[in-house]
Parts: sequence; structure tokens; C-alpha cells
Amino acid sequence: MALIDFILNLAGLLLWLNWRSVRLDPLGKRTPATLIGTLRRAEPKRLRRWHLLAALGGLLLLRACFTGRFGSAAHWTGTLNLSVITLSFRSDFFARMLWFQFSVSG
Repeated sequence: MALIDFILNLAGLLLWLNWRSVRLDPLGKRTPATLIGTLRRAEPKRLRRWHLLAALGGLLLLRACFTGRFGSAAHWTGTLNLSVITLSFRSDFFARMLWFQFSVSG
């Protein structure tokens, strides 16, 4: 379960980083005053920022469904270490798993 949790954390991190870096694309905002501003992309239109954010939310929802479904069978409990107190989230309640997924990612 820890390996799957790590892979899903990595996928969420990559989605978030991609969402943050979309606005840094030099060809995204073209100004016709320069030569690069008159060029058009040869590739199909890329994803918009909200698509990546929606995919991240979908990943968190899918992850909550997955951990709620298989976490209770594996006797897995989600823990959030806040250094002063450690919060535990039981995996047999979907609402708590959803809350855990959004609190860990934030």
C-alpha cells in the first residue's frame, strides 16, 4: 500500500507542477510586435490550465475511492503527522478518506 501511495503522490505532484508551469510557456502569450509573436504552433492545441487542475481533483477523488476500497482490506490507516499531533484517518469511511486525501495534498 505504501508503494501505491508513493506512486499516486508522485502523479499528483507532477500534475500540480505542470499546472503551475503552463503560464510560463513563452509561446502561450504571443504578441504580434515580435517575430515569435507571429508564429503559430504546429502541434494541436495543448491542455488549458483548468484541465490539469480538474485532473488533479479527479486523481484525489479516485485515490480516495481506491484507499477506501482496498485500505480497509489491508488494515491501512492514513496518518497525517503534524509534529505536535498525529491525526489518523480510518479507511473504511469514504468521507474521512476524501478529507485525508485533500489534507495531505494541500
